[in-house]
Amino acid sequence: MHLTVYFSDSTSIQAVSAFRVATIAPPPAYVSAAGRCTQQQTLNITGLPWTATGYAGTSQVAVSGTGTATIFFSDASCADKKVRKPIIFLDGYDPNNTRNAYQIYEQYINVGQQKLADKFREDGYDLIVLDFADGGDFIERNAYVLIALLQRLQTDYGPWLQEEAVVIGPSMGALIAQYGLAKAEEMCINTGVRLYISFDGPHQGANISIGIQQQFGWLVQSSITPSSISENDLPMNRPAAKQMLLYHYQPSGNTQVLPHWYRNVFVQNLRQAGYPKACRNVAIVNGANNAQPQTRLKPEDDLLNPGDEILRIRITLGSYFWNGMDLVRWKTYASGSVPWQHSTDMYTYGPVKSLLGIPTVNKAHFSQPALGNLSLDAIAGGTTNTTGLIKQLTNDALHNPGIPPTDNIITWLGSTLKYIALSINDVGVDNIQVTTSRPNQSFIPTTSSVDLNQINGIQQISTD
Repeated sequence: MHLTVYFSDSTSIQAVSAFRVATIAPPPAYVSAAGRCTQQQTLNITGLPWTATGYAGTSQVAVSGTGTATIFFSDASCADKKVRKPIIFLDGYDPNNTRNAYQIYEQYINVGQQKLADKFREDGYDLIVLDFADGGDFIERNAYVLIALLQRLQTDYGPWLQEEAVVIGPSMGALIAQYGLAKAEEMCINTGVRLYISFDGPHQGANISIGIQQQFGWLVQSSITPSSISENDLPMNRPAAKQMLLYHYQPSGNTQVLPHWYRNVFVQNLRQAGYPKACRNVAIVNGANNAQPQTRLKPEDDLLNPGDEILRIRITLGSYFWNGMDLVRWKTYASGSVPWQHSTDMYTYGPVKSLLGIPTVNKAHFSQPALGNLSLDAIAGGTTNTTGLIKQLTNDALHNPGIPPTDNIITWLGSTLKYIALSINDVGVDNIQVTTSRPNQSFIPTTSSVDLNQINGIQQISTD
């Protein structure tokens, strides 16, 4: 916690402190009161026009972002539907726009026994979920949507507002809130916000395993995807992902790992904006504060080590004579902590290569460690189940009747694997194995979520 006291003679003093929330027994399950308010209202929000200045290869025409703000009224506001005590919850990274406000309410805020969303409303708070029309667009553009929402609340509900707003930004939403609130103050816009909460925000960058990025990038670049899917459709190739990822597969190679140039521009924009000064700023961390690296599925399991295999996709020949022969063996590894460590090993049997038109039977990628010889996949921090999700969705696609639609890259992967299996004698869907012993990798390093100006795998923020 940073405290700055400004004196009338233009001098100032600063103090820094931290507090730790002790582990306590969970409270009993929350039970919603009878007669819960069912009133909602949806506002269509259009942000100020924003130009992607500095982002090479993008249109330099000013374009407005849009979104919908769904107001879940409190019990106290149910009758007249006037916002009195707003809590604004922002959506995070959603490149395919698969979440709406009601799913965000139930699956992210109201999840678990505590039913936080219901509790807010029973306590008199009006919960507002801001869902961006393009959840993978530039962070700055969506930040202007937040500014427009805050202005709309002042215009539509100003006489009824009893408290200034609380803005909660999970993951990418934390960056949208930080930039939006700071820019609003810069433009002398009264935001009416008293508290900004960053929940596991990637203030110093996010991580998706470089091997996963390389694997999907290679599969698309090999031109075996349907024409409806391009490399730009990959989740890590949307503008916001390029802005957040510490390392991106496109500029990286076997000799170095680099961020996308979008990130360099965004970091400069975010630093220039800084943090809002008219409200209290709080960061909530979802990772270990004692530099404890990632484990497997449970804390007592072995640690996730740099270079561990995290995903295996395998198709075996099922005939008696060739039983067990690999037709496809695509393996992905956690990022390494030493130079020239395998990040992927993509083996494809010759006839299958010809069937798919893959230019080479074997394709291997390598990676270099991050600054300080770190494996970002194993570093302390909040996790994402990237490989676990790939396994789940691919297996779902495999066992659905017929070839599933190719509306996203993972269902496409299931389609391709099934196509291989059904195109070769003695091979069926049961011969396809998608396995992972490491479904979770580090996503938001702990030092990133508290905005320390370095990604550090050994710093214990609980004591430093």
